[in-house]
Amino acid sequence: MLTSHVIALDLSCSQLRGTFNPNSSLFKLYHFQTLNLAYSHFNYSSSIPHNIGQLRNLRLLNLFHSYFSAKIPTEISYFSNFVSIDLSPPYKYGLQLDLRTFEATLHNVTNLEEFCQRSTRATLFWTYIQLDLSYSQLSGSFPQSLVNLTNLYRLDLSSNKTTVDEGTSNTFPSLAISDLLSCELKNFPYFLINVKNLSCLDISKNKIWGQIPKWFSSMRCDMNKLKFLDLSQNNFSNLIPSCLESMTNIVALDLRSNNFTGSSPPLCAQSTSLRNIVRNGNQFERPVQMSLVNYDGLEILDVHNNTIDDTFIAWLGTLDQLQILILKLNKFHGPTSTYKTKFFFSKLQTFYLSRNELSGSLPTKDLETTR
Repeated sequence: MLTSHVIALDLSCSQLRGTFNPNSSLFKLYHFQTLNLAYSHFNYSSSIPHNIGQLRNLRLLNLFHSYFSAKIPTEISYFSNFVSIDLSPPYKYGLQLDLRTFEATLHNVTNLEEFCQRSTRATLFWTYIQLDLSYSQLSGSFPQSLVNLTNLYRLDLSSNKTTVDEGTSNTFPSLAISDLLSCELKNFPYFLINVKNLSCLDISKNKIWGQIPKWFSSMRCDMNKLKFLDLSQNNFSNLIPSCLESMTNIVALDLRSNNFTGSSPPLCAQSTSLRNIVRNGNQFERPVQMSLVNYDGLEILDVHNNTIDDTFIAWLGTLDQLQILILKLNKFHGPTSTYKTKFFFSKLQTFYLSRNELSGSLPTKDLETTR
């Protein structure tokens, strides 16, 4: 028999069915700390009862794959002792996370380590270090309630319609990973101005136009911690800032599908970690820098669909880790057979040269593994 001093109840995988009665005696167990109803089969039209707010001592709530729908009740934000919440429904069923409920939770709960809510591909995972609100159907201004997350390590707002105002007061001095792809951003995210430890920045698939702002270039001219930079599928234009030279630990650089012109400035000559360079679909016209021969770990170089005016870059054949080389749709010209390299693309698997002005033939025995 249940008593008011029960502190934990685990009915996960118990095949519970029907609706969650809002007058259930469960809500009278005021000492409850753990409630696990994961993998139940409540009716898909069922909602989480508002009376759940009576369980003020609750520390762990697991309703994973329990087929709830409708809005997550505001009462969820009342639990100041919460450590872990998982409200993730199965695919096609969905709980809706209201931004006000989230902000109230953020304000009231001081010990939260995990908050998961996957609905219609929405996910929130928060440990006071990581915050993932991707696919959450958020819209409007950047949430000012995040301003107190001074220990935030990762921020993911991908696939929302959240605007980042230039005057935002949010500062994240500990931020290292920022995923803002597909947010319909029109301006470079200004809150990065005070970030000093950024290792990964993805602002791809937005509507950002114009030149990379000077404040970002000057602020990040000590980019020795940046490893992944993705600016692809925007409307950036003009030259790329020369501060890329300070990226000593860069692993992947993606500039594809913009309107960059000129040539990419030399990357850091001391970098030994560079693996991927993708800058197709721009208006680069100057020759590929011979400094790339120094990056002996380079695996991918994609510069197709530009207007690069250069001879065949056979010297890249010395890069014995290069696996993908895409040069098509440019203005490469001259013979391809005049090379004097000791190794000729020894690990190359994908090689595209079409739609250029090249002549001659390539040694087939050196390209046996390519396509």
